Amino acid sequence: MARIGIQTWGTRGDVEPFLALAGALAERGHEVEVAMATASDARHEAPLGVTLTRTPGEITEADTSALVREVAQIASPLAQGREMMRRAFDPYVDGLTETAVELAERSDVIVRHHFLSMAQAAARAKGLPEVSVFLTPDLLPTREHAPTGMPSFGPLQALAWWMMAKGAGGVFMPSAVRAHEAMGLERPRHLMRDVWSSREANLIAVSPAMCPRPADWPATHHVTGFLQGPMSEDATIEPLSLIHISEPTRQAEIS
Repeated sequence: MARIGIQTWGTRGDVEPFLALAGALAERGHEVEVAMATASDARHEAPLGVTLTRTPGEITEADTSALVREVAQIASPLAQGREMMRRAFDPYVDGLTETAVELAERSDVIVRHHFLSMAQAAARAKGLPEVSVFLTPDLLPTREHAPTGMPSFGPLQALAWWMMAKGAGGVFMPSAVRAHEAMGLERPRHLMRDVWSSREANLIAVSPAMCPRPADWPATHHVTGFLQGPMSEDATIEPLSLIHISEPTRQAEIS
């Protein structure tokens, strides 16, 4: 069995799916630790067999709600993103990075919220496989449709995704570059391909009925169904996509 380190950050909706995933992995005999920083004031208890640690410096749900109301007054979506990063993420980067490094020291594989580039960097610096979890499907490029909020470009759909990557990269790439360079890694070049996505496996935690899997997604992309407990062994759509570690290559696999 594997030692699996899971790191997440955000609101209640960013935390509970990872706790459900952790509980299901623990039920299958893995040693699981969840490191989380959350703006949710809800009491989150560790599932049976799961170690739960918190990153210092959490903001309250009330603070987050006030910030969202303020940011909503900004006209530009990119300016909104920059303000959210400046006030809700950047102050906690050091704590998140320290947690990611410590978690990698205790783990055989890292599972992360797609946003947490420091968890990706810590895993790569230790030579560990890492799995990225997306709670929405619209951050993974496909020729089948344009990014959410953009018109269809028809046969030039790749141009729409390039435009999105350039715009979002200006907001989210600086922290990812810092995380990778601080750990002696090559700087990532593309936000969605090199940072948000994992080389080994990406779990898209949405219903296949709501998000049919695009035919041009690579084999590393897996639509798992919603991550919510309890996860039964005989579920029609297995929401877990159990993570294995194969020795001696230590590659992350999805069954």
